[in-house]
Amino acid sequence: PVAHAATVTYEILLDTDLNAATGCTVATAKGDVNGIDQSLVTTVITTPSGGSVSNVSRRVCSGGVLGSPVAVDAGGWAVGFGNGALGTAVIETYVPRALLAGATQAGIGVVSTSGAAGDAIVGAGGVLPVMSLAASAAVAPTQIPLLSPWALALLAALVATFGWRAVQRSN
Repeated sequence: PVAHAATVTYEILLDTDLNAATGCTVATAKGDVNGIDQSLVTTVITTPSGGSVSNVSRRVCSGGVLGSPVAVDAGGWAVGFGNGALGTAVIETYVPRALLAGATQAGIGVVSTSGAAGDAIVGAGGVLPVMSLAASAAVAPTQIPLLSPWALALLAALVATFGWRAVQRSN
């Protein structure tokens, strides 16, 4: 799966007020991105035999500077090597909804860093694509009909009868 051990961070940039004039400026491999209100940092540790998320933290912009990471989750779940599209890895992370300050949309970008190497997924000119953060409507569970105990007993008796007749015919 993985050729060598590495530590990789994935920082999801969030512009929760959709205003590039507020928030922080973050330098990425694709250029500066303005208006970042907070970021979610997911750290992945890989080894020759696999990998796992080692922690998830959050940084908040205050006074034009992204603050120090604050723990969200200690991690511990596996990375799905080869489980993504065309055999890519799948890395799961999350941000608790309460930390999004009621935002229903946000500009979202991703910065990945491993040692001195890095890459970014941001829109042209540092403009972040806007995504909906709205919760999907709750769907009521669908009841699955089951057989009553008497109907189940009748079904078992019928299966046993037909099974017995099939065995008798083959003899």
